[in-house]
Amino acid sequence: MTARNRLVALALLAGCTAAGDEPVILSIVNAGPAPLRCLVIHGHWVTADVPVIGPGASTDIAVLRDPAERSLFTLREDGRRLMIEQVACGLDEVWSATLTYADVEAARSGDAPRAVLTCDVSRPRACATFQSAP
Repeated sequence: MTARNRLVALALLAGCTAAGDEPVILSIVNAGPAPLRCLVIHGHWVTADVPVIGPGASTDIAVLRDPAERSLFTLREDGRRLMIEQVACGLDEVWSATLTYADVEAARSGDAPRAVLTCDVSRPRACATFQSAP
């Protein structure tokens, strides 16, 4: 099972979460000219690779949001929360040289069921912030 499929499958286990947890889709759009590689950074030094996103393509990551704490998380295999701290993206071939961290605050604080991150790593502030979307 790929990391993305695991993230989706775990997020869909909403029956294992507290009542009221909200499903949220984090969409990452590659608006740049080259393949983009992203990484979801969870608490406790846990990471999850996102499949490489080609130019003009996008990928969705299903997560959950706690409406009281405003935290974003996926579920571990044992059903416990794995909090999302950041999303990092860079060009696939020169990832560390082009690495940028996306601000996930809009996805945490908003009420929209989707948050979109549009990245063009060839520009400054390539993946600055997720924007709430319907």
